[in-house]
Amino acid sequence: MGREGGIATFLKYGREHMAALGRKGYMVTCARWFGGDEAEMNRWLHHQAAERQIERMVAAKLDARIAAGETCAVSVRDYQVGARAGRPGWPRRPRGDVASPPLT
Repeated sequence: MGREGGIATFLKYGREHMAALGRKGYMVTCARWFGGDEAEMNRWLHHQAAERQIERMVAAKLDARIAAGETCAVSVRDYQVGARAGRPGWPRRPRGDVASPPLT
């Protein structure tokens, strides 16, 4: 159902219910992937946001070059963001009983 289901749930149960779901999801993710360390999770989230911003800027630059007539446009990533640079994807789980998601 996706987006429509979320809207229907919001209309049926209200803002407080959705906020509680969001808080619970945040805490479960924090406990599962970061051992309950909210500061580390927030650092990771900010790092991911910075990476996505760089990807958007590079994509826009490449699109502009192609629109200007280049037949091939390539960008080599030669920069790193944050203290965890060079370690893409999710951090190691504190327990190894479930497989990690694929690296990004």
